[in-house]
Amino acid sequence: MLSPSIDDNIELPFAAEILFQNDKKLVFNHWNWDYSEYLEFNQRATAYIAARPEFRIEIFCNHPHLLTMGRGNQRGVDTLPSGSQHLSLPLHHIYRGGGLTFHGPFQWIHYSLTRLNSSNNNLSQHLHFLLEHTCDVIELSGIKRPTALRSPLGLWQEGRKIASLGVGIRQWVTNHGIALNLGDDMIFAELNKVNPCGLSGEVYSSLEKIHGIRPTLQDFSQLALVALQAYSD
Repeated sequence: MLSPSIDDNIELPFAAEILFQNDKKLVFNHWNWDYSEYLEFNQRATAYIAARPEFRIEIFCNHPHLLTMGRGNQRGVDTLPSGSQHLSLPLHHIYRGGGLTFHGPFQWIHYSLTRLNSSNNNLSQHLHFLLEHTCDVIELSGIKRPTALRSPLGLWQEGRKIASLGVGIRQWVTNHGIALNLGDDMIFAELNKVNPCGLSGEVYSSLEKIHGIRPTLQDFSQLALVALQAYSD
């Protein structure tokens, strides 16, 4: 079963909640999104935007526990040692930059699908947008603004990585995005088995673990919608 469509060419997941929509932009939530279903939607949305360069889609979501492997790694080769099977997590090989990373219900994820161009929306500007917009939302939540780094790519606070960023490009349309660790989770104790993004699992943390504050997904997304206004065309 599907929810109302953007138009006759693309349908949203049934459980999606539209936060904003006009002729140039769609913003929606979708919680606990099955990752394979997300990949299918992403493929359709990429083709949709490739044919409509002025349109963009901003998605706020999370996924069940899983691992994803990208096409490259800034810090060498990610490891999947023999003990890693005890994580019992599905592994998806996907088309984005970066290496191995993780997802789970404790994260708030922002996927931004937009067509790149050489004048006012190149790849560097898109990465800047994803990093700074997430920093803005954290600050609006009443939490200290983190540091955005390009190498190692992500958001950092008190020497710990709280958000990972990975982007792929197909037909000049951006795919994937940024995943922020809102809460603590069982997976953090297991990350040394897989070295996400080539980093020790001990490097990873969350807003809850550092500050004792865990914003709800819904509240964080409402603030994210407000923060998007500063980046409007």
